[in-house]
Amino acid sequence: MDKCLNRAASFSSGGERDITVTNALVYMIVKDDMPLSTTSREGFRLFCSKLQPLYKLPSVPTVTKKIEMAYEELRAKFAKDISEAQSITLTADIWTSQAMKSHLGVTVHYPQGTDMISVEVCAKPIETRCTTPHLRTLLREVCATWSIRDEAIIAFVTDGGANIKAAVREEFGVLKHISCFAHLLNGVGQASIGLHTNTVPSEAGAEMREVPDNEDDLDDGDLNPDGSGDLKDLVLRVKKIVRFVRTSTIATAELMTLQKEAGTPDHQCLKLIQEVRTRWNSVFEMLERFLKLADKVSRVLLKCQMDRTTKSKPPNMLNGEELEALTEVKDLLKPLNEVTLEVSSEKTTTLSKCIPLVNAMQDKNREFMAITPVGFNFQQKLLAQLNKSFNGIENLRPYAAATLLDPRFKRAAFNSTGAVASVISFVGKLVAEEIAADSRSLQAEGNAAAAANPTPEDSIWSGFDQRVRDSLVDASQDVAGGLPIEFRQYLNRPVCNRRENPLVVWENLKGEYPHVYKVAMKFLPALSTSVPSERLFSHAGLINTKLRNRLSGHHLDQLVFLRSLDAKYFF
Repeated sequence: MDKCLNRAASFSSGGERDITVTNALVYMIVKDDMPLSTTSREGFRLFCSKLQPLYKLPSVPTVTKKIEMAYEELRAKFAKDISEAQSITLTADIWTSQAMKSHLGVTVHYPQGTDMISVEVCAKPIETRCTTPHLRTLLREVCATWSIRDEAIIAFVTDGGANIKAAVREEFGVLKHISCFAHLLNGVGQASIGLHTNTVPSEAGAEMREVPDNEDDLDDGDLNPDGSGDLKDLVLRVKKIVRFVRTSTIATAELMTLQKEAGTPDHQCLKLIQEVRTRWNSVFEMLERFLKLADKVSRVLLKCQMDRTTKSKPPNMLNGEELEALTEVKDLLKPLNEVTLEVSSEKTTTLSKCIPLVNAMQDKNREFMAITPVGFNFQQKLLAQLNKSFNGIENLRPYAAATLLDPRFKRAAFNSTGAVASVISFVGKLVAEEIAADSRSLQAEGNAAAAANPTPEDSIWSGFDQRVRDSLVDASQDVAGGLPIEFRQYLNRPVCNRRENPLVVWENLKGEYPHVYKVAMKFLPALSTSVPSERLFSHAGLINTKLRNRLSGHHLDQLVFLRSLDAKYFF
């Protein structure tokens, strides 16, 4: 009873619990994409009054003020952390909201100890045309706001959009720009299938609007008259079937019924997935689900054909040979899908995975034994596209250096001995420069100490002190076979388990290889994709809805940042 009275007194007096509950309310509004006017809504107010009658809900202006205060406080904290980070990766993309307003999204990623920190720093409104000079200005403003130093930026990742790519290269340098690896993978799949030949909307420039994700996103053109033929024909026919089933209440209900009759629980019943050109790997997902439900879909279509009450005539089901061909295509696309998922993480290092994953993907496709003509032709196209898109990736320094300095891969991930020799020479020079810089620093400190407290020439320690100073000068010459011994020892060390976190491994190795560690931190934490900025706009789309049609760009910017943070920062 006393505890209840104390709790009530805390609420009524506006005590510490009152502040904590208000912070939780702010976090709920931010994290669950709720309108700022939530506290004024009748249902929510009734719920809170039943839960705790003595708690006084803050007004809408108070909630807005609390969110702004939280933003300023947390922005200052993360700006300080970012200013101290030595290795920063940025991703950026341009997004068009439902109100047809363009926004620039930027995310920041940096290692903190053995963890990767990811923050969505802005969804900045673009008031004018998305020209390269204007984007350069906006990117520079973001860097100034968040204390991002140019020398700390190890990579800036964007998609293939000409304007955003040019802005990054002109403002931060060509060597720091990395094209999104996931977009390259998506391009490989799309070009191999041949379903869409036009540029992906996000890469077509600012004037190109995104295609809506609905059932009408279907290119019906150029089907062969007999309904069979190449892969594009088969995929288009699958899309027609998927669209029919998904838009027909009778077909959808029948598909659910057949699954339940087979013993599938209600919550595990599956629906067909429609391919959408703006979604990565959606062809694979569509084919995988369609083939899994093919026998039931066939029965659904047959029933709809016999049902004269159906308004639209259902398309014909694929035959066994065509299903076999699509099964081969799906199996060939599976490695592409796995690689995309592997490199799309933002909480782990991904740039170092690109070379081994590309080589593994090519090996998997070469080993595949296609039987059907469609499967064989697709296999050849896929291999050709992989070679075209990733030929020479082992010679690209950011990818090669990150791979070599990843204790999980090192030289074992490369196929080309020439590429290995080149990157070893490149990294070796960087390690030697770090050793020389440390040697000069130690020598300067030693000379300063000697000048402040000189050793008499007749002292027994005079010879030893001189040898120490000479050894500092010789440290930068500590090489064997043209490579620093420290670097050579690292290369000769066995690779660690592939499933280990390389940042954790390096935390244990940095005392043994301090200069190699410094170079590793310039490449290893870099991301390989702009997926984080794509996710940012998924979050922004959940925030900027019809319920929030009056939300200002300033508040959208704040909510996007706060939404990306964990709960621990709010309490």
